[in-house]
Amino acid sequence: MTNDKIYVILLFFAVMYSCNTKVKSGSVGKEATLEKEFSSSVSQSEPTKEVKFMDTIPINYKNHKTLLNILKIVPNEAMRSWGWSKKDRIKTVDFIERNNYLIDSTEIFNTIKYIKPNTIGIQVVDGFWTMSIYKYTDNHYFIVTNDIVGDANDIQTYVYFYNKLIPTKMVNWFSDFDYKLLLDRTTNCIEALEDNKLGYSYDFKDKNKITISSWSLNKDEFKNCFKGNTITYKLNTETKTFDVVNVYWKSDENECETQNERTEDLDNKLNTNKTLELTIPEGYSELKESPSNGKAIEKVGLNFDNDALKDEALLIQNDSKDSNFKLLIYLTSSKKQYEVDLISTNDFGIYPMPLKTSKNVIEFGYFEDGTAAFGRFIKLRYHTEKEKIQVIGYDSGYRATPSLHIDKSYNLLTGKYSVKKTNFNDAEKGKIEEFSGKNEVFKKKVFLENFNLEMLINLDAVGSKYE
Repeated sequence: MTNDKIYVILLFFAVMYSCNTKVKSGSVGKEATLEKEFSSSVSQSEPTKEVKFMDTIPINYKNHKTLLNILKIVPNEAMRSWGWSKKDRIKTVDFIERNNYLIDSTEIFNTIKYIKPNTIGIQVVDGFWTMSIYKYTDNHYFIVTNDIVGDANDIQTYVYFYNKLIPTKMVNWFSDFDYKLLLDRTTNCIEALEDNKLGYSYDFKDKNKITISSWSLNKDEFKNCFKGNTITYKLNTETKTFDVVNVYWKSDENECETQNERTEDLDNKLNTNKTLELTIPEGYSELKESPSNGKAIEKVGLNFDNDALKDEALLIQNDSKDSNFKLLIYLTSSKKQYEVDLISTNDFGIYPMPLKTSKNVIEFGYFEDGTAAFGRFIKLRYHTEKEKIQVIGYDSGYRATPSLHIDKSYNLLTGKYSVKKTNFNDAEKGKIEEFSGKNEVFKKKVFLENFNLEMLINLDAVGSKYE
């Protein structure tokens, strides 16, 4: 980070007061070829006009002293998807200690969603990052960080003992937590557990409890195999560990922490008296249920273009053609409607998922040829200066073999990408390999105008050398 960005990452601290097989379209050599072709055809980036931004944010250092001091020494690897160096964190915290406030002079897209004496949650461009501390005694804490990109959780754990941070492994604390959900240990139930291993959400907000939930296990389908889809651990200060205190079924309405954070009370924050004019094209109708998992799909409202007026997004389906879907986005202030086609790169069936929103970002996603096949999730944000809708994030995943699952995440604002390979075979049960890299060919260059089949193939190829 530059000096101007030293203090940026704690932007908006004031809120603490208010708060299956994929047909591969790319290969190792193809990635470089596609990048070269795109580079030769794309024009130079348009010059951007810098807008001065200033904000003074009050922060009570005394109330958050332990949390902030631990934040200074957390390894860089704990935030590998977005990056915040120790040097810059130290400068930020030292400034807060001297002044009890923060002066932010660079408006970028990192937002503090919450901060308490025991936890902090930061919304970053391509995901969400949290750090929580659990107190055993004075100067002795359990620390857990979670770097969330798409549906992937990169969880790191540490022990903090008299100003020293000692890395540990999460498995030592919550070994086989998912197997504790099992009611019946038959082969079918164990296979169901293995098939849903990637669908967990983690809640580290409570100072004494940790809750782990599966958003892919539902009671109607799995009640004969599982006691529930959620397990709660409670801190035991005497044994310095966590004890299981509850296993239960969590309803879809309260599915997980990140889903609740994505939903905002727009009626209180936006001008909802404005008449919306989202128009469904002839021959199409509103998609009300995901053909992928049967979950309800609803129209979403958000302040997409940052004008304090409520905008809307909606998924629609063709009434006469199978697997023909569109995303509609309506901007109230400009009275302009955008259409985004959901495209298959292999002419397979399309299975859309419910829309998600996070502040001024819309995420839509879909699977090709069923939920066990290739899935992609795309993040969109409105570029105010260019008055265009920009693609800022591209996540994908697929089952390469019956025992190997591959997940990729590409941040189109930074150019950074990550690849995670999870092996579920008997010899390497749960083994994870992670790779990262940088691809600036498509960085800040993908908008709705060039988001087409060719671009999807290009984005699919990013990171393919690690697949």
